[in-house]
Amino acid sequence: MASFESGMQSLGQKSGYFDSGNFSQEGNDPELVSPDDKYLCPIHKGLLRDPVQTQCGHRLCRACVDVYLDGELSKPCPVDDEDVEPVSKENIFPDHGILRELKNLQVYCTNKNNGCKEIVKFKDLAKHVAQCNFRLVPCKYGHRGCKEMIVLSLLSQHEQACGFMPASCKQCGLEFNSKDIEDHEKNQCPDGMIACPYKCDTKMKRRELENHTGVCPMKPGECQYKILGCEFKGDKKAVETHEKIFDIHFEILVAFVCEMKMELRNYPSFQNSDLLRLKERIDGIETAVKVMSKDFKMKFVTSLERIIQLERDVDAMKKEDNQLRQDLMELKASLEQYTGQQGDVTRQLNKLEIRMAENDLRFQMIETANYDGNLLWKIRDFTIRRRDALQGKTVSLYSQPFYSGRFGYKMCARVYLNGDGIGKGTHVSLYFVVMKGEYDALLPWPFQLKISLVLLDQSPQKRHLKDEFLPDPSSTSFQRPQRAEMNVASGCPLFVAHSVIDNSNNQYVKDDMLFIKVSVDCSQLPSI
Repeated sequence: MASFESGMQSLGQKSGYFDSGNFSQEGNDPELVSPDDKYLCPIHKGLLRDPVQTQCGHRLCRACVDVYLDGELSKPCPVDDEDVEPVSKENIFPDHGILRELKNLQVYCTNKNNGCKEIVKFKDLAKHVAQCNFRLVPCKYGHRGCKEMIVLSLLSQHEQACGFMPASCKQCGLEFNSKDIEDHEKNQCPDGMIACPYKCDTKMKRRELENHTGVCPMKPGECQYKILGCEFKGDKKAVETHEKIFDIHFEILVAFVCEMKMELRNYPSFQNSDLLRLKERIDGIETAVKVMSKDFKMKFVTSLERIIQLERDVDAMKKEDNQLRQDLMELKASLEQYTGQQGDVTRQLNKLEIRMAENDLRFQMIETANYDGNLLWKIRDFTIRRRDALQGKTVSLYSQPFYSGRFGYKMCARVYLNGDGIGKGTHVSLYFVVMKGEYDALLPWPFQLKISLVLLDQSPQKRHLKDEFLPDPSSTSFQRPQRAEMNVASGCPLFVAHSVIDNSNNQYVKDDMLFIKVSVDCSQLPSI
């Protein structure tokens, strides 16, 4: 057996393409110019590799024998023929004769389907393929997202037109893939010139749009007396003209006061929610009255005098007038009583709101805290957040903290939606951060747990994108935090290309939300 192994080793060193690692199973073997079944292995149906001969004279691949026996000591010869002998590792031997024949066989280049017409000896095939102009090679823009394998002779032509070739925006100067530059310049560039969406004939840079829409005279607006029930809408000039019309708003104000009077009659049965609603409406009418002009107030007085004069002239209205006066007195008394209690109710409600806000914050911290080394981070409003990152408003985002255990490491994640370092402008960069925790004095340092970063696919196919790494013990990112609340982030600046996220066939962003999962292998963390 020892002589057999040494013989196989010597044979493999001389055979080049004939060792089992240099070409694959059926379908990928070189094509013979003159096909002959005697050079084919009856097990994998391809050309013989490291050929050996059985006691019954049949030839097999050395690696195929191991596969064929599958752990058994012997099996019948795989060739269906007369006078066959069992096959075992002990009764096979190297076939140097067939090896010499194989080495001198004429074969087509394995790049034949790509256009190569060369015919070479089998022993020279590896050398030819390494220099063949028809071999497949990756595009030099693979790091930017191009996944194509191109015939070497066509590589230059491909790279000149590759959609992942870098191109700079003529307006803002930022670099993008050439296939994305047109959409960026047309729909996204912050320095691109656009027209006002309210059609005021103003031209501006896209970055100035938000400020402009806040003051645009053509922006649709609402009447300031909406709180009283006015439903008028229009551009700024139309709203200003409408608000000067006294009669309309006087009628709305009277109707509002009458409605308030009816509601105050039910005051004893009010609940807290009713009081809050009533307070909002009273505040609304107070605000409306304050913003009314001096002319509005003078017109109100004039109208009141006309009403009194009409009451003197029409006897039939006296009874109704007396009733109205009595109702107004009741309303005034009710309002005075309510005003006296309003201060106490407001203070109690404010205290209650503060306590509810504090409890809500505590509940959020409890609900989102995770103690098994896993973080599931949901990033809402992805479009707005990536736009803010592109414009430099909010360059990065931090996740909520998570822990390796109840008394373990405290950690979080940090994401740059427009990329960081070598990934800036082309990729989403994702990093892992070690934070200062309450139990750091009891934990082993430096931090050495394996870290997994995953971008979750929200489609049924679940084609998640994952990257893993082990911390570098010499890096300051994984030492115990001393002064700062967290260490310098460490991770993947080229985590995922923008082109992958923006591809309409993918669902890494759905309903404007993106999900990131960060996992830490806590299985090797010693218990405290």
